[in-house]
Amino acid sequence: MTIDRDRVPVEEWITRRFAVASGRSGELLWSRYDRADVVESIGDGELAVATDDFDAADVFFRTWRVVDADTGSEGRALVTRFGRSLLGYDGRRLIFAGAPDAQQEPNIPRLSAFDGRSAAQRWEIEPVHDYSATWERAGRGLYLVGAAGYGPGWISRYAD
Repeated sequence: MTIDRDRVPVEEWITRRFAVASGRSGELLWSRYDRADVVESIGDGELAVATDDFDAADVFFRTWRVVDADTGSEGRALVTRFGRSLLGYDGRRLIFAGAPDAQQEPNIPRLSAFDGRSAAQRWEIEPVHDYSATWERAGRGLYLVGAAGYGPGWISRYAD
């Protein structure tokens, strides 16, 4: 996602702990026991922390939280399924691509935004009916890239 030179997320798989270390001195700023499977820097002093689970029918669930890298405080949890992947964070909202209930179709080009603190869904759009199209990040922008059969490809930009 982004690189935060002052705060570096650290994961310890054996002890199931994650921490934040100083990028300048290397010392741990804080740590806690948490079954985090993904810890990524997503913005100015914030982390996206995800935990993966399966239910009795082997349906995959991923629980996302936005965590303050300075204090470890976190917002409410947001649960997604296999078909949704985190594309980015704009400082207020987590932006996901994919279908909300898909278990085996992660490439449906739908965008969804959820508040990073309250986990409330803010909006969802499905701009095209070309399921072969994919959302790509380039700098601070999102681009929908696709191709129609054997014809020329196309690209469109998401604008906030």
